[in-house]
Amino acid sequence: MTTRRFPLLANPPITEGLLDVRVGLRSDVGLETLARFGDAVGGDYPNRRERYSFAGAFQFGVPTAASSVSSQTRIDGYVFTSENAVRVVQARLDGFTLSLLKPYPGFDVLEREAMRLWELYCQVAQPQRVVRIALRYINRIVLPLPFKDFREYLLTIPEIAPNAPQALAQFTMQLVLPDDQDNANVAIITEVLEPGRPDATEITIVLDIDAFQQVNIAPGSTELWDRVVSLRDYKNRIFFSSITPKCRSLFE
Repeated sequence: MTTRRFPLLANPPITEGLLDVRVGLRSDVGLETLARFGDAVGGDYPNRRERYSFAGAFQFGVPTAASSVSSQTRIDGYVFTSENAVRVVQARLDGFTLSLLKPYPGFDVLEREAMRLWELYCQVAQPQRVVRIALRYINRIVLPLPFKDFREYLLTIPEIAPNAPQALAQFTMQLVLPDDQDNANVAIITEVLEPGRPDATEITIVLDIDAFQQVNIAPGSTELWDRVVSLRDYKNRIFFSSITPKCRSLFE
């Protein structure tokens, strides 16, 4: 599948890029099976730790009784980290994740390494189906102060009522956007203005783009990687549509 060309940034603001694949495993696949994945990747990812999942539920009694919360944690897989801690791979009972941290080396590296490790995960865990694919990028955009309007840099920004105070000290905004060009794609966009000091010369905005598809495909199908390319295209359309040329110049 071909993808639309976007500008190649010399200094992208990406602090983490990750590919996540959720799967259905056979009921007899357990943690001891996933541990063998660590043996297979141990030369490149020598540091291992257990991964815990958390589940909580509210329980309501009779109207005169207070509600209560029950919670449970369990080990659902392992996290393997490279020696320099910039590459992290997860092997879980519900799937596989590869994260590349800053300095982000580019999508080609992420895709190539993900394909290599996914093949090892499939050999060990033998997933039955792929049920969800996600491509997520966390960007930290540092803007120099002073400026008059966030829209000098960002086009996706909270709208303040005209008669309300216009200064923004901190905000968190989340949007869920289905793709108008490929209805399989959906993105969760989270934008956060981090609090700063009064004497700060710059501010930081986190732009988190999590693009995903709910799927039902065979683990060994090349369709998996075609869909990853589609998600990358959608992620890039969102990112470059959300920033102005002035903002883009900060990364060139």
